[in-house]
Amino acid sequence: VLFRSNSQGIVYIRTNRPATPVLYLNSTTFEIGKSKVLRQSNEDVMTVIGAGVTLNEALKAYDMLQEDRINIRIIDLFSVKPLDVATIMRSVKETNGFCVTVEDHYLQGGIFEAISGCLASCRDVQLFGMAVTEVPHSGKMDELLNKYRISAESITKRVQDLLKEHHTLIRRHVDKPVDISTKATDLQQKGWKERSQAVKPEVL
Repeated sequence: VLFRSNSQGIVYIRTNRPATPVLYLNSTTFEIGKSKVLRQSNEDVMTVIGAGVTLNEALKAYDMLQEDRINIRIIDLFSVKPLDVATIMRSVKETNGFCVTVEDHYLQGGIFEAISGCLASCRDVQLFGMAVTEVPHSGKMDELLNKYRISAESITKRVQDLLKEHHTLIRRHVDKPVDISTKATDLQQKGWKERSQAVKPEVL
């Protein structure tokens, strides 16, 4: 809310109802149109993007995958519009061209569609969306996260399944970095008009 009070124009803020872990210090600064990379290494196999409650689930999934020595990059997409295009494109490029979005929201009009637009003109990108796919119900947070398959366990399984399904592709990309030749500035100047078939959305 303080962040919003220092900005101009109409702003939509979505907050969590359940109690969730505190991830940032009070002194942490945020900027509209930016994001924060919370976990990263030179061995990340894919990028996982979340916000709010699903960010916490993604961080839990990171710890679970570490037990199998699987590294994933975690991005906190606290600003959906405008989007941190440069960070997202760089992260996906550095993680074999694989990206998973996780949101307690429908695929339409949320993180998945925002990232789809960001990556649509990029080469050799695989995008997968984890989201609510039916009419939501009331219940306890853990029960709902499991029901709609956006929990830490679901994220962990999705990453593991993708590694099995695309192990040959991922190995090739590890040996040879993904070529995402379209720069963020080029995309912004073109107004996202150029689209390709590189992004292949998949819904759970």
